[in-house]
Amino acid sequence: MAIDHAYFVRRLPMSLTTRFILHWRKDLFALIRECKKLDWLVLTKRPENIEKMLPSDWGDGYSNVWLGVTAEDQKWFDRRWKRLKRIPAAIRFISYEPALGPVRLPPNGRLPDWLISGGESGAGARPLKPQWVRDVIADCRRCGVAPFHKQWGTYHSNPLVMEKGMAAREAQKIDAEGKGGGLVDGKHVREFPDRK
Repeated sequence: MAIDHAYFVRRLPMSLTTRFILHWRKDLFALIRECKKLDWLVLTKRPENIEKMLPSDWGDGYSNVWLGVTAEDQKWFDRRWKRLKRIPAAIRFISYEPALGPVRLPPNGRLPDWLISGGESGAGARPLKPQWVRDVIADCRRCGVAPFHKQWGTYHSNPLVMEKGMAAREAQKIDAEGKGGGLVDGKHVREFPDRK
């Protein structure tokens, strides 16, 4: 599926935290209702706040709002997904970023529509093991979840360096997209979920 226009709602004084001023949240949802041709990706680490922060006309969710939670490892996936999966939304997604430990999808039950994976970037970035990404992508494909690998975060986590022994400079020539590159076994994994 191609997305023409999407707006990622993050790094605002987060719309789904209790500190976000009520009239700002009302203004945000009014804008979302007005801009039906944009997909709004709302991401939080606090799924426990989502339901009480949604507008009164949410119903089964707005068709142009995707709700997501971050999950850095299995513990956070299990805790946050348990809450998110009960909230109605057009698309539910997991941002497995920064990936700090393995995540495996459960073999049955409700699953996210989309899973984004990526490594930590910046000074002091903690390593991402390439096998964690391969495993969760395999789980996604087995379960019908759209996988999207954004980046390795740093070339020290890139499999060309970590597994093949290339210098970071060499790997960058082969895999230059994203922070630390983004190829998974020579290919970009950049899928989007189908609309319900």
